[in-house]
Amino acid sequence: MKIHECFVENFGVLHEYRYQPEPGLSVVYNKNGTGKSTFAAFIRAMFYGMAADRTRKNLENAERRRYKPWQGGVWGGYICFSVKDKSYRLERTFGEKEREDTFRLTDLDTGLCSNDYSENIGFELFGVDKEAYSATAFVNWKYMQVQVNESMTSQLANMADFSGMEKSKRAIELLEDEYKQYVKTGNRGELAQLEKEISMLSMQEWKLKSELKEKREELENIFSEEEQNKKMDLSGLSLSEEEKERLCELDDYFAAGMPDTEQADIKSYKNDKRSLIYIAACVIVVASIILPSVVMQKSMKYVVWIIPVVVFATVMAVTLRRRRLFKAQQKEAENAREYKYLSEKEEAYEAAQKHMQELKSDHVEKMLKKESERLELQLDETNKKLVQVKERKTKIEQRALLLMQTKEYLVKARTCYTANLLDGISTAFYRYLKEFDSLLAEKVRLDADYGIELLENGIYRKLDYYSSGIKDIIWLCERMAFTEKLFADEKPLIVLDDPFVSMDSEMKRKAFGLLEGLAKDFQIVYLSCHERENV
Repeated sequence: MKIHECFVENFGVLHEYRYQPEPGLSVVYNKNGTGKSTFAAFIRAMFYGMAADRTRKNLENAERRRYKPWQGGVWGGYICFSVKDKSYRLERTFGEKEREDTFRLTDLDTGLCSNDYSENIGFELFGVDKEAYSATAFVNWKYMQVQVNESMTSQLANMADFSGMEKSKRAIELLEDEYKQYVKTGNRGELAQLEKEISMLSMQEWKLKSELKEKREELENIFSEEEQNKKMDLSGLSLSEEEKERLCELDDYFAAGMPDTEQADIKSYKNDKRSLIYIAACVIVVASIILPSVVMQKSMKYVVWIIPVVVFATVMAVTLRRRRLFKAQQKEAENAREYKYLSEKEEAYEAAQKHMQELKSDHVEKMLKKESERLELQLDETNKKLVQVKERKTKIEQRALLLMQTKEYLVKARTCYTANLLDGISTAFYRYLKEFDSLLAEKVRLDADYGIELLENGIYRKLDYYSSGIKDIIWLCERMAFTEKLFADEKPLIVLDDPFVSMDSEMKRKAFGLLEGLAKDFQIVYLSCHERENV
């Protein structure tokens, strides 16, 4: 394609501006602020139109606001160009909104409207979209670095439809987005949350198991006498130490058995009878001793008082014996009563103790069983939830791994794909670099992602370490390499908006020499505020 004439009715600062570029390299010199960059934007807008402005965009990225005519009037113009053996006039006008734009293509040979191209004439002519054109043939000193997009790589592969590359890029983005839901920095992803939940449930499980073990051990020891005695209070029924000692004495005293009342009465009757017989025997004995003496001595007067004395003494002896026996019987009765009381008290204490043990054992057993059942239920629920969370975590880990592997395969496939495309780009890139400076070309390395590094002292370094002039010429060579390969069928007008502004005189001389070589195949318009002869 060759452009023969450009006319700007109104576009930004430009008003009724006419320009006829030469077939090869044309240089336009004007002062700053006279509309050089505006003219470059006009050429792009004529072939690719202008996108609708978003309210929040700054003026640099809002074309309609930026290039709206300062002086008013019709906003637009025309470009006359030829493609192969046909000539056209491309007319466009622009409005505040995209729907207000107009497009017209006229066949200059017939003067009639042509349908050879539509409003998408830029893409239809060159096979690349606006972004690809801006990254290659449209060179602005502010944006020298090449931004490779999907349409560029697809066009390099001679694909009429580059949706496959776009879809693969979108697929990678979707994979990354989903992966970030699971794995995020700062433990904010779902996997990190599941880890925390597993840790919490594991602690809860351990605590429930410990409590359940404790309750089961208490349940096993529920009938322990020592434990039960600690829990029971029978101090009012228990025997004191003195009572226990007394009971032991009485146990020994009544070892042969306790006497009953009937036997005590019979024993008393026999003792009384035995006493009477004893008195009678004593009287008879005394009489048998005394009477013969009295008879022999004929002292009857002594019989009268001796017999009563003997009888009295006997009675007194019997009485004293009976009193001793009575006291002994009383003591035995008291011991018997005391023995009975202490024995009954001990039996009552043992019965109460046994009863309380039964009551408390039954109550504690029920309580412990109920508590154990509750803990078992909670433990079962916790175990189920823990299993579910672990299964969820395992699935997510597998999913995350699958996402990463899929992404790696896609990236690898894209890298291999672009690496195959790199061969053609790198050949043209190094050729342009050699034309500029063969020594520089030997130091530059272009990788599969179209990144550029420069060898210095045995180490490859990124271009960020170098001056703007070095970077601009390397990026220009990369742009021209893409332009050469992308626009193989129909070559566009190359517009350069002062890309050599950061170069010294020697570099500019070499750079213009490079452009002159390019001008054999491309129509080039170079816009600058510096006269070339001053370079």
